Amino acid sequence: MTIRIRIKRRLKVWGTNLLAVVCFTLAPLVAPFPGPGGTPLILAGLHLLSINNPWAKRLKDWLEKNLTSWSDLVFIDNRLCRIGWDILIYLSLLGGVLTFIWLEGLQLGAFDLYIVEVSHNSVWQTLLAMTLYFPVLAWFRNRYRWRRLVQVLGIRTSKHWSEKLPAKAITLHQPWASLVAKGAKTVETRSWRPPKKLIGQRIAIHAGKQRAGSTSEEFEMAVMGHLGVNWRKELPAGAVIATALLAEAVQAAGDGKDAPTREEALFGNYAGGRWMWQLRNVKPVEPPAPAKGQQRIWNLKPAKKSRRKGQK
Repeated sequence: MTIRIRIKRRLKVWGTNLLAVVCFTLAPLVAPFPGPGGTPLILAGLHLLSINNPWAKRLKDWLEKNLTSWSDLVFIDNRLCRIGWDILIYLSLLGGVLTFIWLEGLQLGAFDLYIVEVSHNSVWQTLLAMTLYFPVLAWFRNRYRWRRLVQVLGIRTSKHWSEKLPAKAITLHQPWASLVAKGAKTVETRSWRPPKKLIGQRIAIHAGKQRAGSTSEEFEMAVMGHLGVNWRKELPAGAVIATALLAEAVQAAGDGKDAPTREEALFGNYAGGRWMWQLRNVKPVEPPAPAKGQQRIWNLKPAKKSRRKGQK
């Protein structure tokens, strides 16, 4: 093997490792912004490392085997975001201290760090800027506050990147779908038993376009306590608004003791022989994902945007 080939291979190894380091360095900086955050950069950096490093390849194989969706990487992405902003905060503190030393001309031991003589006003201006800078960094340390700021500014963003929607869905009329999303309704009552393969799996909660008709006063008061006074006009329709884990399904005895609480007895039909679907670990989907609902359990397919006439 010639020296030229060795140098070429070595440069290739160093180049891929350097690109991986760049990806890992940029990931914390990109993580707070809306979108997929730093997760793609993490995966790209890990892929580059796995080319020349056996341990990185084993780690990549383990991630591909055990982490099957974007939601499994959200925790890693969140932690990376926090670590990245902590580094920025400490670097800004270090920069502020060095700036103070440079401006004030402090003497530390035998080292004279005096560089330039300036007025005390500039020093206090620097300290004031540092004081105002730290709370801003600390507040934006949480990535979800970035998203909230973007929403306040009126920029429409999508959070569907953070969790892939389940393949199976069930349609509920309003307000029952929103009650599930809020956690007020933990049991869905149906006259039929869910497929056994869905037990222990996550399903999408789809809000149908049909709303509740005339209801009792007690039901109205209970719903307003969770969804507000104008729930009939404000609740979303024709979209997936939450996902839930279908823990189990048992038949109701019909003795009036099947509902978990008195309030939940108003939100379902607990007659004898009906099936009670236990919904756990409910996660709202924001913004709601538009989809066309169907009866019983159906395959989730996002609704296609309608095209205007004249467009091909």
